[in-house]
Amino acid sequence: MPNTADDYRQMKNSAKKKYTEAYAQREAYRRQEADCRAAQKVAQQNWITGNMQKINFEKRIQDIERIVRMIEDMDRQISNANQKAQETDEAYSKCIHCDGYSSASFADTFKVKSVHEDSDIVSAIDKLKNEKARLERELENLRKEIAANQQMVFDLQKQINTCAVGSAQCSARMATKSFEMSYYDVQIRRLT
Repeated sequence: MPNTADDYRQMKNSAKKKYTEAYAQREAYRRQEADCRAAQKVAQQNWITGNMQKINFEKRIQDIERIVRMIEDMDRQISNANQKAQETDEAYSKCIHCDGYSSASFADTFKVKSVHEDSDIVSAIDKLKNEKARLERELENLRKEIAANQQMVFDLQKQINTCAVGSAQCSARMATKSFEMSYYDVQIRRLT
């Protein structure tokens, strides 16, 4: 138990030093929290941008799938039409027989090239399928990037919370040391 004013002055100086240390530590926590908030804002923006790109890629993939499906459906319809022309040609050739007369074949006259017989269309389909595969690879990479940004936002929020707790603890220490310094001032005045 201190008995003299010098003892109280020494205790006051010790409290002041601890107050200053707590203040410096609190300011360090606040700077770290501000840095984390800035990094979190960037990560959130990257996450939002990634999600927008993901939606764009998914839409482009759906469009390509729809186009390829339409071309394949068209090929089936062409095949069906060619089959009908062949059947009609066979039925026609059985019904009409004229000596010395040769009629044009329905199958030859109405035959339409199938999609797979047209090199331009085959090339276009291959390009679409390659583009779809490329987009799917990029989409997978984008999903990983989105998950990483989401994890970063979560981790930064943890750091922000830790900084806020540390800052609050430093503020509490500062309040305690401030009270002690005031108390020691009163004791010093009482003894002098």
